[in-house]
Amino acid sequence: MPMKIVLVPIGHGISGPLSGAQNRYRNLANQLRLRKNELIWFEQATCFDVNDRREAEVVTYKDWRVLGRPISIARDLSSSYFLNLLRILKRRDPELIYITYLSGILSARIAASLTGKRIRIIYDAQNVESEFAREVVANDTNQPQLARAFIPIYTSLMERIVCKFLTDRIVTVSERDRAILITKYGLKPERIRVVPSGCNIGLSHETNNKQSIRSRLGIGSDSVVLFFHGLYAHPSNREALDLIRTYIAPRLAKSTRDILFLVGGNGVPVFKEGIVQSIGYVKDLQEVLSIVDIAVVPLIHGAGTKLKVLDYLSKGLPIVTTAKGAEGLEMTNLVNAIILPDVNEDFIRAIEFLVEKKDERIRLGDFARKLAEERYDWRIIGSTLERVLEEAVNDNTADSDIDCVNNPKVPSTKGGCA
Repeated sequence: MPMKIVLVPIGHGISGPLSGAQNRYRNLANQLRLRKNELIWFEQATCFDVNDRREAEVVTYKDWRVLGRPISIARDLSSSYFLNLLRILKRRDPELIYITYLSGILSARIAASLTGKRIRIIYDAQNVESEFAREVVANDTNQPQLARAFIPIYTSLMERIVCKFLTDRIVTVSERDRAILITKYGLKPERIRVVPSGCNIGLSHETNNKQSIRSRLGIGSDSVVLFFHGLYAHPSNREALDLIRTYIAPRLAKSTRDILFLVGGNGVPVFKEGIVQSIGYVKDLQEVLSIVDIAVVPLIHGAGTKLKVLDYLSKGLPIVTTAKGAEGLEMTNLVNAIILPDVNEDFIRAIEFLVEKKDERIRLGDFARKLAEERYDWRIIGSTLERVLEEAVNDNTADSDIDCVNNPKVPSTKGGCA
């Protein structure tokens, strides 16, 4: 039965995702729309695009601001966010709020309580946010020192409160993340479901236009093209790009083969440096992937599953990745990718091996594509998500847990709020 759902993303409009995490949320929303659910997209006013209304009903709000800058981490302090969400809940009577960030969930719970209606709140945990803050934010030298110290502590506290007391269901992208949250916060396993990230299964990597695309990009027909892409604002991607420029590419440049390492992504500067060529923002990722021979993912840090890896799987590309790059995905070393612990000489040798062995590139690519088709097709994942949401709507057992939030003097019938 179709549901009425308020979708609350972070940092993007429905028609303009910039990162892998944002692209995940947009694709999940699209799958819910295709299944005839009624969607209300609740987004920041600064992210609104007129094209957003072609895909869903859109309501906007303004984030809390400090010195004129919106502060997403303090969304619960925004009166615009709270009052506009309360207005939606009272007028539209949705069954669910599906929210993708820790900040804003407290306000959502209070607003839902004020309506006196039974509205389920689902937290889509695209990472273990406390882990991400500890590994990435705390080490991001582009952040002020105060933010690097404060944000990991605040995030860990908010994650505990949100997961234990404020949500009816939690969705994680992998079994790994699910296990971490259950153990870390003592959560009931039945409250957490895995809805993995996915990919669009289109045509394979073969195309009749391959040579013309290469010519347009100034790439020779005999070049073995390696590829990595990512949002440059993300510290983990910047670190990977630095490794490509300073460590990986100089060693591969010694090869007798014609190798080009193509990189790009939103915010990535355009440059040509040795065998590394940056094309900056990738307007048509599928087109670029059609000319790639090997995908290389030298990620050292970061949390959650990496949608770039799913893009590579869906195109049937052979992949050389770190364990961090493959984290959360059901990939098997030497079956559908080459997976190594770190970016070291073994990592370099794995790339060189695939450069020389075209048959092995084809074998790995075929198995990569098969994995994408069988496990990570967005259509399969959309069905999984809808079942999870329907389960939350129809489950009456969660009511006792939320009583502990609405009325702390009323104990849960099961002895706690976890």
